[in-house]
Amino acid sequence: MRLDVFFGGHQMTAADIQGRVVLVIDVLRASTTVAVALANGARAVIPFESSDEVIARAKQFERSDVLLAGERRMRAIPGFDLGNSPLEYTAETVEGKTVLLTTTNGTVALVGLQGARDVVVASYVNLSAVSAMIRAAARGAADVAIVCAGRDRQFSLVG
Repeated sequence: MRLDVFFGGHQMTAADIQGRVVLVIDVLRASTTVAVALANGARAVIPFESSDEVIARAKQFERSDVLLAGERRMRAIPGFDLGNSPLEYTAETVEGKTVLLTTTNGTVALVGLQGARDVVVASYVNLSAVSAMIRAAARGAADVAIVCAGRDRQFSLVG
């Protein structure tokens, strides 16, 4: 088993994650928001780098089936249904919906993970499930990469 840590999505290449179990950590917001949305019944959460990409992709859905969500620099995006606070992602709001999400840091780290064997969105609220997945990966001798979302495409010790 090989374990690598990347201090931002910009530090890794496609070869770095190919066939690996990849954990993405954006502890304070995006990863918690994704975990809460899924726990409350969202059909899916699809990450995007930009609000323009969210709007373009939303056109492929019936409007009643999709939620536009995200933030830029900690501010909700005007015209979107939701910001990036996990408190907004109640079961009444997200159940059965596809959430198209863009954030300043977390979704940028998620977008570049095509080719990973599995992608795990890690936060405090799903720590038990994440720990179980990592233990399973270790038992199977799977290579693991941890990607820290960082802040403004830079290494960060704080969110």
